[in-house]
Amino acid sequence: MIKVTFDTECTDKGKNIKNIIDKSHLSDVRQKLEFNINKNNIFFLNHQVSPPSKIQMSENEDIRNRSLIFKLFPKKNTKILDCTGGFGRDAMIFSKLGYKVTMIEENPIVVSMLRNFLNKNKEIPINLLHGNAFDYMRLNPTTFDYIYIDTLFKKAKNKSKSKKGIEILQYICRERISRFNLIKEAVKHSCSRIIIKESLNSLFKYDFDYSIKTRLVRYNILKGDI
Repeated sequence: MIKVTFDTECTDKGKNIKNIIDKSHLSDVRQKLEFNINKNNIFFLNHQVSPPSKIQMSENEDIRNRSLIFKLFPKKNTKILDCTGGFGRDAMIFSKLGYKVTMIEENPIVVSMLRNFLNKNKEIPINLLHGNAFDYMRLNPTTFDYIYIDTLFKKAKNKSKSKKGIEILQYICRERISRFNLIKEAVKHSCSRIIIKESLNSLFKYDFDYSIKTRLVRYNILKGDI
């Protein structure tokens, strides 16, 4: 279950989040999680481990893989649509390197964390949208240079433990749109390329043009029509 805790200055926000959880799929979460809201920060505590791990929004200051980013997105200062925002770590790296990033996230409590962080860090010019990337692409004619889909938060069976942030996303995110349909819709959208981030041992099958691999992950590239 997700326990919501908050200080007196955040009572209204805390009650609103609790109401959202009670009336959504989040009420079915069985892992012991705590969502803390205070005037200075919003964060998760994962009580599934001892001591509990803390997950909060933070800017990635050390961009060690910038050469990889420029290989994935070769046109600098262009527009990226991040379809699977999560905690925004990839989007913040892209933004810091000069890309114009629109990030979509569907989970309401993750969005509340993102908005709180971005409101306090206005120098990070990310356009955050709350909603479903499939519907956004289907209904929005906006053209992007790149479409980015990160599938790593999808829960895999019989695998080793994920990183702390990804593990929380695996607990609280529900896959309403299949990866196949999301990629299928992305292909219809005007862009230079679509980049799908996956684990090296992913068994998910679909057509792509080529891959860029690192020690831990694989980026499958689909060429677009612009």
